Amino acid sequence: MPVRRPVDRGLVPRPDYYPSYAALSPEQKWIYLNWLTDVTQPVDVGYAFLYYYGLERHLLLGHFESAFDEILVLQQRQGANASLQSYSHSALLSSALFRGRPERLKQLYELHPPERFQNMDLVLAHQLGYDLGPEGLIRVARSLPGVNKRYVRKNPEEYERALTDILSREFGHPFLPLASAYSISEVAREPQILFANISFPSEIRCRALPSFLRHEPFIRDATRILGLAHEETKCTLAAARKRSRSRPV
Repeated sequence: MPVRRPVDRGLVPRPDYYPSYAALSPEQKWIYLNWLTDVTQPVDVGYAFLYYYGLERHLLLGHFESAFDEILVLQQRQGANASLQSYSHSALLSSALFRGRPERLKQLYELHPPERFQNMDLVLAHQLGYDLGPEGLIRVARSLPGVNKRYVRKNPEEYERALTDILSREFGHPFLPLASAYSISEVAREPQILFANISFPSEIRCRALPSFLRHEPFIRDATRILGLAHEETKCTLAAARKRSRSRPV
């Protein structure tokens, strides 16, 4: 396949959605191959996805350790792309579980804690017997459409303090029960995409998993606690403003 260095890289079109190497133009192939010499450099996300598809295959069938580390690099360097972040987070979780590598799961959450919890994160937490602390609940809040997220965005420290206090009052410790509160057999299953590579067999790429983000009892409990935290944060901020106005000049 011909490879040609472009006269002006800025004039080379972006790769198509779900790109393949064979479908790249000669100029696009040059950009991609040149980028592979240093994948920490900025590049259009289409090229990053093209490389990422092969790394996914290694997660399951090849060099798991190297592929896992390389995907962590891509997450860091291509962090602005939500699609790549979402796909790669799901693939790393799934492959670490498949390979029986809990230490890799810990590394993933420590190095690249997700801004929001996907359903896969909740399934994993339930499977490992974990409950949800304030940080985890805040990540859940970002995935629940009915939750007021004003203070999550504007006053995160005050909101987390309020959430910690409410959880402690309600449950005796700052955690919302998850593994002990919901039977996995009662959570409806939905097909979920675990890997981006469309060449994978459908039963590997997409699996039916319990859907906590659509499970009404969980949504009701999480929404109630998060709503209480919102109201308590509102009262705390209002009291602080009142004290500030009443101070003598």
